[in-house]
Amino acid sequence: MKKKNIVSKLQIIFLVIFVFGLVFLFFSNKKYDVVQVKIHEHTLDLLVAETPKQKYLGLGKRDELEPYHGMLFSYKKDDRHGIVMRDMRFPIDVVWLKDNRVIDMVANVPLEPGKSEWELIPYYPRAEVDIILEFSSGAIETYGISLGDEFIPVYESN
Repeated sequence: MKKKNIVSKLQIIFLVIFVFGLVFLFFSNKKYDVVQVKIHEHTLDLLVAETPKQKYLGLGKRDELEPYHGMLFSYKKDDRHGIVMRDMRFPIDVVWLKDNRVIDMVANVPLEPGKSEWELIPYYPRAEVDIILEFSSGAIETYGISLGDEFIPVYESN
C-alpha cells in the first residue's frame, strides 16, 4: 500500500512540474526575431512570431507596426491556418503562403471591438499553407501583391 501511495505522489509531482513547464513556455517573453523578405521591388522587415504566446497574440494589443512592415507566422505542418482579430487596434491585410508563394489573401480585415473569443470571425485560406503574413491594411495594394507572387527571403552576406 505504501508503494502505491509513493507512486501516486510521484505522478502528481511530475504532473505539476509538467504543467508549470508548459505555462512557463507559453508565457516566456522571448524577443521577436526580424527577417527581411522581398516582394517585387519592396524589401520588408517582418517580425517573426515563433512561440505559442507570440502566435496567439499576433499583432494584437499594438497601436502600430512601425518600424516594421508586418509579422510572419511560420508553421512546420501545412494546414489551413487561420487568424482572428483578437485585441486588434488597427485593420490588417493577411497573406497566406505555401513554399513562399501567395496562395490566398484578404484585404482590410475589420476590427471586432467588444467581441468575446468565441464571437471572433475566423479567416482561413482556400488551401493548406505554411506561412501567414499580417500587414497594416493597405499593404496588399501598396506592394502590388497578387496570387502566385513569390516572397523571397533576404539573406545577409558575411
